Amino acid sequence: MSVGSQHKPIKMERQLFVSQEKSLNCHYTKTSSSTSVADLKLVNEVSIHYKNTVEMPLILEDIKLLEFDRIVDARGNLSFFENFNQIPFLIKRVEYFYDIPGGERFNGYAHKTTQQVIVALSGSFDVIVHNGVERKCITLNRSYHGLYLPGLIWRQLKNFSTNAVPLVVSNAHFNADDHITSFKSFISLKNE
Repeated sequence: MSVGSQHKPIKMERQLFVSQEKSLNCHYTKTSSSTSVADLKLVNEVSIHYKNTVEMPLILEDIKLLEFDRIVDARGNLSFFENFNQIPFLIKRVEYFYDIPGGERFNGYAHKTTQQVIVALSGSFDVIVHNGVERKCITLNRSYHGLYLPGLIWRQLKNFSTNAVPLVVSNAHFNADDHITSFKSFISLKNE
């Protein structure tokens, strides 16, 4: 759906449920094929608009779930994203992880200014996000969904399924000075 087009219900096979439990487990439930954006149980019901990207509500602060176009074919499906179309920035770095043991977790981190979009190319995993005040858990399990994270958002990837392949695209080259690996340092920066 492009900017300026009328809002239409989104048909999804599964519903994203952002858990409010203290354990921060992620859950998703089967729904009918007529589930719309209004049916998503999310904290904020604010829509985003990027050219050629389906409108999805905000999850927390400026964190957004993007739904990329899908070309469905019996031989296999195709999804894609491009600079400033489906992705809200110029891509300068792409990284992906593979051969991750099932159930594994990565250490948490944040960036001062770098923006990222995380996609589950294969399998599934949970992304715990923290804006300095609230934490939410998002399960990524569709290769046509991307989780947009602006700077100064703490994130931790965990609970990987066997053969999960996370893809991370960034608007900046790696810079150690922009990388925050201490949650205490992250909170200090958020409180400045």
